[in-house]
Parts: sequence; structure tokens; C-alpha cells
Amino acid sequence: MSLPLPARPPVGRSPVFATTRWSLVAAVRQGPAAEADAALEALCRAYWYPIHSYVRRTGVSPADA
Repeated sequence: MSLPLPARPPVGRSPVFATTRWSLVAAVRQGPAAEADAALEALCRAYWYPIHSYVRRTGVSPADA
């Protein structure tokens, strides 16, 4: 079971997109399973809030966003 992602950025984090770490993107696509899972988790944590915020500003409900 996975934990829900936070509704706002962690303290000290900005709600803007983080610089893309292309090594993580490559690891998700080509790395061993455990490395790919860790890389995907890191990408999701980095991009979840700004994507959620953007979708919310378009009028989508919190649950659907």
C-alpha cells in the first residue's frame, strides 16, 4: 500500500517544476527493477505537486486532479 502524496509542497519546496533529472528518466526506462522503481518514485515526488496545482487551476476537483 502506498501513502497518499502531500496536498502541498513540503517545507522549503517550491510549487514550481524541478529541474529535470534526465538520469532518473533514463533509470526508469532502462535500469534494473529496483533502481527503476526508486527513480520513478523520485520523479513522482518531484513533479506531483506542480502538476496537481496546474490541473487544479484549470477547474478540476481535488479528487480528480
